[in-house]
Amino acid sequence: MKKFSVTDLSYLNASQWAQMPLSAVKFELKKSWLAPLIEQVRNELKAKGLHDFFHVWVAEDWFSPDGCPGIAVPYYLFHPELIRLQKSFGLRAEGSNKSWALKLIRHEVGHAIENAWRLRRRKKRQQLFGLSTQPYPQFYRPIKSQNYVDHLGDDYAQSHPDEDWAETFAVWLSSSERSWRRKYPAGIAREKLEYCDQIMNEIRFTKPINTERFVVSPITDQRGTIASFMQKQAVSQVRTILKMPNAPKLSRELPSAAILKQAQIWSKRSGLGILM
Repeated sequence: MKKFSVTDLSYLNASQWAQMPLSAVKFELKKSWLAPLIEQVRNELKAKGLHDFFHVWVAEDWFSPDGCPGIAVPYYLFHPELIRLQKSFGLRAEGSNKSWALKLIRHEVGHAIENAWRLRRRKKRQQLFGLSTQPYPQFYRPIKSQNYVDHLGDDYAQSHPDEDWAETFAVWLSSSERSWRRKYPAGIAREKLEYCDQIMNEIRFTKPINTERFVVSPITDQRGTIASFMQKQAVSQVRTILKMPNAPKLSRELPSAAILKQAQIWSKRSGLGILM
């Protein structure tokens, strides 16, 4: 099947994008608006003496798999109509503006750098942040605390030890030492930033231990139309929400988008963070 670049298909509206087979679209990272943002983060690493170590591929969402010194960026960010379509299914379009995308890139690079230099194995990292083997929860209830930094919002650092590290790294990377010391003058969050600073200084100008360049769930592996793929994701999230013991009574007869919207309102009012 011939593949068409997103640039070639830029004239399509949301309805036409919905019917486009995923396998027919070529998501060219180097031509996307994300490319200069990724380059900016590479330069931030370089300025701090850290090797350019991570690779990037296009997948269904933002993530950095365990053991992989690379990051995935979501396909829906490659065109405004895809962002609108993503939202129409009740799905979040994370990183849909430059400042948000930059924060997410730095966060995911925080996961990738742990994989590249195998930092999770360090005893003090485990003592300060917790064990990576701790299961990911379906939802978490954050509390007011000086033990965690604030980067992506929603107290995301409290969701899991690995997210705590990635958030801490992102704050360290995006801020001057004077800035993060002023913002976090005391407490465990300050101690975590100082530890991150110590470790980053230790690995400066060294080559990564793990240089594998494998990818996980590239969007090119998906079949069916963009709409069918988004609907499948929405249904999966709805099933997760309806299984939660404290979830509100939501009619299974409602469209997935309506259920997800109600769930987002409920989680915000309840002070819960939901991990999908």
